Amino acid sequence: MDGGAPGMKSRKLDVLFIHVGRRSADHCDTLIMPVGLVMLADHLERHGLAAGVLNLSVELLENPRFNVERFIERCGPGVLAFPLHWHSQLKDALACLARLKRRFPQKTTVAGGFSASLFFRDILALPGAPDFIIRGDAEKPLLALCRSLLRGVPGLARVPNLAWRRQDGTVEATPQSYVATGRDLSGLSYANLDLILNKENVMKYSDEQEAPLRRRPGERPPDCGKVFYVAGRGCANECSFCGGASGTQALANGRRGAIYKPAGTVVKDLRLLLAAGVRKVHFAFDPLPRAGYYPDLFSRLRRAGLRFKATFEAFGLPTERFLRAYAEALPGSRVIVSPESGSERVRRLNRCDFYKNPDLLSRLALMKSLGLEHTVCFSVGLPFETRRDFLATLRLAGKVKKLCPKGEVFMSPIQLEPFSPLYRTPQKYGASLDWTSLKDFLEQKPRTLGYSAGLMGEREVWEKAALFNRAMR
Repeated sequence: MDGGAPGMKSRKLDVLFIHVGRRSADHCDTLIMPVGLVMLADHLERHGLAAGVLNLSVELLENPRFNVERFIERCGPGVLAFPLHWHSQLKDALACLARLKRRFPQKTTVAGGFSASLFFRDILALPGAPDFIIRGDAEKPLLALCRSLLRGVPGLARVPNLAWRRQDGTVEATPQSYVATGRDLSGLSYANLDLILNKENVMKYSDEQEAPLRRRPGERPPDCGKVFYVAGRGCANECSFCGGASGTQALANGRRGAIYKPAGTVVKDLRLLLAAGVRKVHFAFDPLPRAGYYPDLFSRLRRAGLRFKATFEAFGLPTERFLRAYAEALPGSRVIVSPESGSERVRRLNRCDFYKNPDLLSRLALMKSLGLEHTVCFSVGLPFETRRDFLATLRLAGKVKKLCPKGEVFMSPIQLEPFSPLYRTPQKYGASLDWTSLKDFLEQKPRTLGYSAGLMGEREVWEKAALFNRAMR
């Protein structure tokens, strides 16, 4: 069996990060890794520990004979680190972790990420659980843990944000005292893509969140050279469906509000990424839509002469100032806007940073005049939504297509996110939950939502989404 594809980097490591997506009979999803993996690996490297990142799911798509056990034997890491970020990946990632733990009992397994932080006690109670879980921000805790394990530095009890299971089955947890600040973020870099051991294959799939296990002859993934960039952490808002809402952030990370990475260090990262061959950047952090952070960042990019195609995922309605600065710095780039519903009533009840339909159409017209592309995302099955509200969504989407025929418009139902406002207080939203525990998230079936709200059942929600997307083609 193959222990590494041609061109795949193999060197002696102290820590190996392994990203595992969700695999079904005919495709694999959750292919895109959390952006923090490269940053964490780089942080360890800067402090004298050899670290690498492996996207195992992507490697198996490109090289089905790849043998991760043999690869681990070649690299010799003492610590195997697994991101458990998205709930969709939990079952497969935990199964892989347990398998490798049985195969390499002398190695230490550690997990972290949003889902790991929220469900740490339940995960540690599972058979084959990781030896340790880091809750919340992981830079300093992971470094301290690895130094303790690999360099003999004593004092696990002094590692912040750490949890583990004792021999008697009880869970021990140190205080979650490390919460990164903007100053902490200034010393971290997302740009060292060379730490991705199968970088060549990862970049092939850098714009694909899912892919078929078997492609048609001659069909290959687009090698678009794209990276996701998250210029901060946290959120100040409580949108009903969001797994990164303010209250969820407090539970997972101990953070209230939002922080930004200093703009000058973002420019430095982006300069390095472009020099490494990146051609597209997807900005996926916008907790304060009316703040001046991004107009300032775009101005800095323009003055630095950095040009690339970008996608900006707007959490609210972008301001005119934002759009003009964005278009001037990164011409022809894209903005993603998510009004969720054509019903202003439903939008107000589910989203923060409320805006009206005429305001949305006005900003889309401005984007068009500035040469910006757009994607407008709608959902269906939201709390308080009726069939009449769905018709309002169809009407608004029709106006969007008429205004900008070349723009992208689509609909996707939103699954229940762990510890989102909807999960924490379903009664507030008139919802009934099907997923109420880690076990439910592990056993989720395809095309399920995990909750029901309003007048539409789960099957009708998916049917209406399909109807909408056919109408928008």
